[in-house]
Amino acid sequence: MNKKIAFVKDGCDIARIIVGKPEGAKYDFKFSLMETDYAVCIVPFLKKPQLFDVDIPSHWEITYHKSQGNKSPIIAMKHKSIERPGKYPSVEQGYKTFPFKNLLEPTIVSEFPIPIFKIALPLNKTSSIYKPDIANHVLLDMQKNNIAEVYLTNTKFNFETFTHKWPNISLGLLVHL
Repeated sequence: MNKKIAFVKDGCDIARIIVGKPEGAKYDFKFSLMETDYAVCIVPFLKKPQLFDVDIPSHWEITYHKSQGNKSPIIAMKHKSIERPGKYPSVEQGYKTFPFKNLLEPTIVSEFPIPIFKIALPLNKTSSIYKPDIANHVLLDMQKNNIAEVYLTNTKFNFETFTHKWPNISLGLLVHL
């Protein structure tokens, strides 16, 4: 069983990253934002952010599907009830693909980290209390931070090498120029 990365702040359960493909799953990893309601905003390069509308956000998960054959990678939102049928009459209604074109995979481009998502917590967040699960969770305690950014990288990615070779880009990743 693969461990889940648990995002926790002030004892509250914020999110999970489920890494690795469980048996029978169609995704390669997924992000679950637990019982926290959130807004999904897509930020195209050098363009105005777009809000990606879903009904009750905490009922949805974000999934990543790597490329297969001639199919490009996909990032999508999946309603949690798809795994427990009954909420939607068809899978298509409970599945929304993000409008990304020409996604790159870290196995192809090993030199640059690929931004996947950013969690920005409001000061008045409401979420359930985190129940520790040491056997299955890698804990990421956000402590005094209210923003976490997740990047997808190749296993050979080296941040120090990247910062020396691409100083302006690495600085931009750190301070969002």
